[in-house]
Amino acid sequence: MKKYKVLILSGTVVIAAVIYFLIDYHQPRHIEANYSSTIYSKESKFEKQMVVRISGNLYKSLFEKDMLFGQMTVDNSLKYEIKLKRDGNKYFEILTKIDNESLISIGSIMTSVNLDKVWLQLNDINDKYNLIDGYVSGPAKNTEEANNVARSIIEGSE
Repeated sequence: MKKYKVLILSGTVVIAAVIYFLIDYHQPRHIEANYSSTIYSKESKFEKQMVVRISGNLYKSLFEKDMLFGQMTVDNSLKYEIKLKRDGNKYFEILTKIDNESLISIGSIMTSVNLDKVWLQLNDINDKYNLIDGYVSGPAKNTEEANNVARSIIEGSE
């Protein structure tokens, strides 16, 4: 009889732990990230330091892709609603807007899986600084560091 009580008690503890883990795992986690970043363009040899801010909620899922819903501010004045979806070892989104009833791409954002690195391509940055192919990458103090950050995100390496 004592063995059954121990077995029932240990089973109850395991079930309670699993339920707690599942509930806790699915709770959104608030994210506030600031990236000291570099705007750069190889074509025009342009380089400028600025900050990218991301704030939102990260939703983890056991059966679907993790997602981050929030806002991104670039260069203090460019603001975007973002919905990043986990894709392997990174989060990614193609930014779009509706123009004359057509959906058009206005850029893309990619972050590391730990959300400690960011890489952007934005039409608004190209327009603001008169660039052909401008990118934003951070944390980075110069173009070389920015390229290394972008490469590590794309390759999925930390």
